[in-house]
Amino acid sequence: MNAVMIDVGVPVMTVQRRCRIEEVFASPFIELIALAPRNPIVRGLILAQTGRMPPPGCVTFEQIREWVEMTCEKKVRPTSATGAPTGDGIVIKVEFSETENGRAWYSVTRSGSAEFTLDSEELLGLVGKRLLRATDWMTSSRRSPN
Repeated sequence: MNAVMIDVGVPVMTVQRRCRIEEVFASPFIELIALAPRNPIVRGLILAQTGRMPPPGCVTFEQIREWVEMTCEKKVRPTSATGAPTGDGIVIKVEFSETENGRAWYSVTRSGSAEFTLDSEELLGLVGKRLLRATDWMTSSRRSPN
């Protein structure tokens, strides 16, 4: 912390930020935090990425942003590999293999791999739909039947 003097002569404590939220999280994840800052899954993802759980008092996006900028370290983002989305997003590599055995004394082995790319807009849309469904389900299950 640094002490700063204002005109009245009273020192005001200012806190230095360790980083900006954009240096810790990708922009689609920041949007997700803004959409559902209290969601336990979103908070769990924050824990997974930072190694720390936001305190219970951080319930708004601005409070979480402040907490991240005061406590977390900058992350070095890996450079994009082949098949990576053009912007922010994820790439899921799937490898599979199977053996088919038949009655005519034969067997066939199949294997391969494929990459599935979700850019940030697709990923944010999928997560947003799931959050809305979960919210609808939670509100409908709380209603008592009359």
